Amino acid sequence: MLQSIYLLILLSLFSAAVFGQDWELEKDQDQVQVFSQDTESGYDKIKATTIVSGQAATFMRLLDDTDACPLWVARCKEVKTLDWFGDERRTVHTFFSAPWPLTNRDMITQNLISTDEQTGILTVQISDKGLEHPQLNHYVRMKNIRGTWTVTPVSEQQIRITYEGYGEASGSMPAWLANHLAIDSIQDTFTKMRKLLTHKKYLQVP
Repeated sequence: MLQSIYLLILLSLFSAAVFGQDWELEKDQDQVQVFSQDTESGYDKIKATTIVSGQAATFMRLLDDTDACPLWVARCKEVKTLDWFGDERRTVHTFFSAPWPLTNRDMITQNLISTDEQTGILTVQISDKGLEHPQLNHYVRMKNIRGTWTVTPVSEQQIRITYEGYGEASGSMPAWLANHLAIDSIQDTFTKMRKLLTHKKYLQVP
């Protein structure tokens, strides 16, 4: 019995080692680094990071400007705010275009925002709320969405923005294609985000 327990522990550790491996660098261009990590589902976890001028508030002004989302979030058609609770919580419905002949996607997520008073690190925790809302015609609901935006001050004038996330495209889109699109999309998103963050409407002091 004891040997069986030890065997189960070893197997679990081996599984964690295989699917909890280090991040693999996929892209390093335009001052953006993109990484991927295998998971048991076949859908990769994605991470991207960059350093830009500004402060945490600069990033939050851009993130909260839902009308501007199609200008920088890759394949984003529209973002609707479903609820807004002060500075700490938002629920949003995001609509994405998918490459032909695939069906367009949507997702409903909740953002929980917090700031560490000692370090100044801003965290936006993203969770999936898609099961709590009816699905729409002509859209495939993405599922198991989870992610984290982390905005870390690196100097008085600069911040490091990192996104780490996971999601399943669902429907008929194969995981390998979803992974390829996710890598290209996060690179495109971060590249456009860097440019928009220089806009005076986001840099302004409230």
